[in-house]
Amino acid sequence: MINVKFVKPQGLLRWFHRAGFEIPTLSIFDGTKPLLRNLIAFEQCCCAVPRSMTSYGFFMDTLINSAEDVKLLEKAEILHNYLGTSEEASDLFNNICKEVVLGRFYFEKTCEAAGNHCREPWPRFLASLKHDYFANPCTGMAVFAAIFIFGFMIVQTICSVLAYYK
Repeated sequence: MINVKFVKPQGLLRWFHRAGFEIPTLSIFDGTKPLLRNLIAFEQCCCAVPRSMTSYGFFMDTLINSAEDVKLLEKAEILHNYLGTSEEASDLFNNICKEVVLGRFYFEKTCEAAGNHCREPWPRFLASLKHDYFANPCTGMAVFAAIFIFGFMIVQTICSVLAYYK
């Protein structure tokens, strides 16, 4: 369950592929909250036990802020929610680590790699492009039309310059 990785795209076309997390699937039942709370409490009581479940709870709390986040994780098949509503699953992770002290965060390097990737220029540009110009189909078609017309203008300019020098 704690085998979480951040995967950056590799290869020649890496700029056009998405980076993402590899997170093992978690099924949420009625008994999941007491189980996680007891494991976290056990880790808090015993100093010799690594705080892996506490780190996992904090990591999932970071990922999940609302019911929409739960739905997104269900769509990605990271969560299987058998509690009922997405709000209940969201509340579970938002309250699982209340009043818990985290010593060492096991997913620090994973989160740092994701943050570094998000600060790179190309992923920021693609995210901005998607958010600003491809938010709905009409703006996307307008952007493609503008690029198409701009390309024709460049070809026309090149042809005019070549014709002038011949």
